[in-house]
Amino acid sequence: MAMDRLSVRRLPSADTFVLFITVGGETIALTDTLKVFHQTRFSYGSTTWLRCKTDQSHVLHRKVMISGYVAVNDDSFIVCDALTGSCLLFDLGAKQWRVVMPWAAFAEDLPRTSPTKCPLNGRCVSVDGFIYTCRDGGLAAYQLFDKDHSVYLSEPIFLPFSWLVDDFVGEDMCLDYAGKDVDSGAILFYVVQLQSEYI
Repeated sequence: MAMDRLSVRRLPSADTFVLFITVGGETIALTDTLKVFHQTRFSYGSTTWLRCKTDQSHVLHRKVMISGYVAVNDDSFIVCDALTGSCLLFDLGAKQWRVVMPWAAFAEDLPRTSPTKCPLNGRCVSVDGFIYTCRDGGLAAYQLFDKDHSVYLSEPIFLPFSWLVDDFVGEDMCLDYAGKDVDSGAILFYVVQLQSEYI
């Protein structure tokens, strides 16, 4: 991956990292204006962040509020913008952002004060062409597919958690991939629900 070695070793004060994600064994950081940084380690042991030279597409330098994210494979990741409900895919090989959800959801004239429901929530998991996320008391599974050089997310398949009492729980859950059952091939997940106490 080509890196911009002229980038300053520390971020400008206006930019802060809002997400760290491991993609293909590499640690990637993202700012709220969709600037992508790659962590590199020097031979003498110190590390620094180098900015990835990305295309100059129209999705760059937009302010985003990340509601969810997923490493799709060793070369790409998706983030979901809570302000618009849009999903954006970053291709590390092409060094390019691509809109996953319909472009209209990321248009300049979209009211930023009334966001649509975000497809991805927190750390999501990509397994066998589907993206899984905790939502509304269960798992939502979205199929990710390419068609006519564009990337799409299908309508969600909803898998409710039978052990939950409150159907609206989902924001306070953490999801991870546990593997597949040897006999049935069923996909296994770890799901942790955070408990909060009110005084």
